[in-house]
Amino acid sequence: MSIFHQEKGFYRSLLSLALPAAGASLLQNAVGLADTFMVGSLGDDAVAAIAAANKFFFIFSLLLFGLVSGASVLAAQYWGKRDREAISRIAGIVLGISLSAGFFFAAAAAFFPRQILSVFTGDPAVIGLGVGYLRLIAATFLTSSFSAAYWSFLRSIEKAGLGLAVQLLAFFSNTFFNAVFIFGLFGAPKMGVNGAALGTLLSRSLECLAVLIYAVFFRKDIRLRPRDFWRWDRALLRDFFRYSSVVLLNDLLWGIGNSLQIAVLGHISTPAMTAASVVMTIQGVVTVTTFGMASAAGVLVGKTIGRGHFGEAKRQCQFLLLLAVGVGLLCSAAQLLIRSYGVDAAVSAGLFHLTGEAVALMRQMLLLGACLFPVMACNFTLVMTLRSGGDTKVSALIDVGFMWLISFPAAALAAFVLRWPPTAVLFLLNSEELLKCLFFLPRMLRWRWMRNVTRSAQ
Repeated sequence: MSIFHQEKGFYRSLLSLALPAAGASLLQNAVGLADTFMVGSLGDDAVAAIAAANKFFFIFSLLLFGLVSGASVLAAQYWGKRDREAISRIAGIVLGISLSAGFFFAAAAAFFPRQILSVFTGDPAVIGLGVGYLRLIAATFLTSSFSAAYWSFLRSIEKAGLGLAVQLLAFFSNTFFNAVFIFGLFGAPKMGVNGAALGTLLSRSLECLAVLIYAVFFRKDIRLRPRDFWRWDRALLRDFFRYSSVVLLNDLLWGIGNSLQIAVLGHISTPAMTAASVVMTIQGVVTVTTFGMASAAGVLVGKTIGRGHFGEAKRQCQFLLLLAVGVGLLCSAAQLLIRSYGVDAAVSAGLFHLTGEAVALMRQMLLLGACLFPVMACNFTLVMTLRSGGDTKVSALIDVGFMWLISFPAAALAAFVLRWPPTAVLFLLNSEELLKCLFFLPRMLRWRWMRNVTRSAQ
């Protein structure tokens, strides 16, 4: 049967999941892009300081993403069975652990900011600017540990609309508060880098309040019961750690490796770190469709497997993989347009006050990213679909093994021993994408990874 023939409602479900997820990701990255433009007017050191501080928050975000992604292996399959009680208990486990992690990261940011920043940059001026910023945003680790975990979890049960609404609120509130306190608008003090931190704190507090109101008063089908945060179902807890612990370790190692990319470039030069930070923000906006589609792929395939329809799940995987290639090519075209026209326009308009070296490196890095997007889109879709069938261990080994064993050591050697230029080092850091695809694709097409992991199926 043709892979383009899917059951009735599949395409509608794909759009209803992918578009809100992509929209939420777009707004999330647009917040970062708006911050980059505003802080970019303060110079290279300011951009680099916030980039270094946000890499610590990025690691925390990866921890939350890993928790939710691991839980979604179970939640999506239980959603296929329409077992809402099990889903509520899984949500309680996720939120209980995420709140504990939020407290730990908040304490680290408040009491050890200088030590954290020194991991990502060796420039004393950048560290000095980043210390105040990281201390001010410390409380956002707590607010995000609830709001981001909750709305991300809802996506695994085909409730993606909340994430879009929350990110819309975050975009407008963060942009407004940051502009007010960075530049001293409406009589507020002109705080520069610390103003960006205060704006972020206010925005994420507002976001957390909105999610809490929604969870308590409007989400009736999946109950949010405080007792589920600490009185966990033992059988579900075992299943959660069986799958989530591997996914969590996978995403943390990937996130740390991704953050160390900035660290490696930051120790080469501040312009290299600044260019990479801006490029990663741009690429985050360009590639939102790949994120939305891959997230939808994991939910839909997991739901189908949970119903026991393995033949249908195979056709879905094949179709989604071809779709990933097409979306990746579109993302490449969009980034090449930005490289050709957007960078010069932004510099001419005064949106970036960066050195000529940083701008030249931006163009080179944008070209490199555009070449890799189709492969990256495939890998993201492949890892999410493999996870949906419970194949967490092998997919994790492929996903981070090449990064830590090959690409990162090679890049460190090139940067610190051979003294290669920043773009060549960045290529080595991203070479893992090509290697991963050679292993992910055969793994998926053997189909032995598909398993129903719900309790009644074991």
